[in-house]
Amino acid sequence: MTSKIPSSLKPGEEEWIDFPCVFPLKVMGDNDGSYPDFVLEVAKKYIDGVDESCVKTKESRTGKYISVTVTFMAHNREQLDAVYYELNCCERTRMTL
Repeated sequence: MTSKIPSSLKPGEEEWIDFPCVFPLKVMGDNDGSYPDFVLEVAKKYIDGVDESCVKTKESRTGKYISVTVTFMAHNREQLDAVYYELNCCERTRMTL
């Protein structure tokens, strides 16, 4: 059974991104040593051609958290919604932008 990913657009709301476009997906989570790899594995499920060269990381001032930015060619809203939905469902993710 396929689950439906909720759309981030509300009924009647217009798309504000012109697809395709280069898109920086930014996610923050606990700096446990494997969070960037987790984000990349999730991204690979929805984004063709994404690899380590697309990923940038930055630790928080205290080192407790890490931000992960994956820059890729986004093709449509459904692709973005799917990757954001899976990352937001994970307890390891503190915030997505």
